[in-house]
Amino acid sequence: SRLKALRELQYSLKSVKDIRENLRQFESSSVKKIKRISQKRVHLEITNIALARELILNNAVDDIDEEADDIIISAARHHDEFVEQLYSLTQKDQLNSKELVTLINMSKHIEQCVKGLVHSARNYLSLQK
Repeated sequence: SRLKALRELQYSLKSVKDIRENLRQFESSSVKKIKRISQKRVHLEITNIALARELILNNAVDDIDEEADDIIISAARHHDEFVEQLYSLTQKDQLNSKELVTLINMSKHIEQCVKGLVHSARNYLSLQK
């Protein structure tokens, strides 16, 4: 199912484009906390992206499904925890509703990117067996 693997990879790349646009918006923000919050969310997922990359590079993975599921669960957990932190900041009047929505969308794009990379790796490696 090479087509499926390529489709998942394409979705991931679109998410990267959306994330980059969100980060660009925050870089021009004069509010340092927004820059710090957005960068923190991206850094949370760097490990998961590296793990997804390793899945692709290491064709000898015996139990790819378990490893892939762990990465996806971790990405979802990071998103949920990040959203909770954002709501807490909003309740303390440290974020306005526009900032909240933009940061939640960015976090969701990051989660979708990781999921897409993992699904793409899983589909690609299933062809190698």
